[in-house]
Amino acid sequence: MVEEDAYCADIGQQINAAIGLLKSANIDLMKSHLICCGKTALSHKDTKEGEKFIEEFTRIWDVSTRK
Repeated sequence: MVEEDAYCADIGQQINAAIGLLKSANIDLMKSHLICCGKTALSHKDTKEGEKFIEEFTRIWDVSTRK
């Protein structure tokens, strides 16, 4: 759009739409990760697996919620 000399506001609108879609996809992915991988890691006999998952998930969550 920039190369086509599109109106700046239109470019901004498209960028915001893409960001919204990526955020939505990320939320869906994180939910799925909690359901499948989290459930397994947190119910594992080795508590280190659960701790490792929690640390990983918090890191991912922190990155995804930064503004």
